[in-house]
Amino acid sequence: MWLFCAHIAVAATDTMSTSDDALIGAVAATVARDDAVIDALFRGSGRNRSPCQHVYLDVGSNIGVQLRKLYEPRLYPHAQVLPIFDRLFGTDSGSRCGVCALGFEPNPHHAARLARLQVHLTHRLGVRAHVFRAAAGTADSVATFAMPSKHGASGKTDGSADWAASTNAPYRGMDRRAGYLKYQSTTSVRVLDLSRIIRRVARLLRPTSSTSS
Repeated sequence: MWLFCAHIAVAATDTMSTSDDALIGAVAATVARDDAVIDALFRGSGRNRSPCQHVYLDVGSNIGVQLRKLYEPRLYPHAQVLPIFDRLFGTDSGSRCGVCALGFEPNPHHAARLARLQVHLTHRLGVRAHVFRAAAGTADSVATFAMPSKHGASGKTDGSADWAASTNAPYRGMDRRAGYLKYQSTTSVRVLDLSRIIRRVARLLRPTSSTSS
């Protein structure tokens, strides 16, 4: 399945400071920028309804493979999720143009790759999708993000260690449960109030009432 939709470009607005104080102080401003990103994706032109017929939330996007399965299923012909996408969103390439997606990923190790994916989705495929470089949570805040060693099970740098990165600070015994994974560092990441995002999207998708004269 090949996909190309009408071009939609959304500016990246997820730059963050590395200091906790700066992050906390920026929450109010970034909420407004979040709303602007969502409005650009989901709002129709003029009095027209939103072009989004479906919404896909990818909470914990990692490197964005699920989003590529959604919009480029031909690249993952054996993925187990494809029948679910086909049933919910349709099987023809045109039907996926009506699917708007939001991803959430706080791991700074994936930031560069997700930035490239964002360009690919919006400029090459022209789909309505955006990946927030933040974690999803119950309130707009800042969290400690634990990042394991970059050495995987083979002892080489294969990237698999990032599968265990988490906003839960490392617990005692984590190394035993995760086997080869060794937490090396922590950093502060932004947390988005997921319910706020959903409410914003629902408001934009709600049919507008009109009165006749």
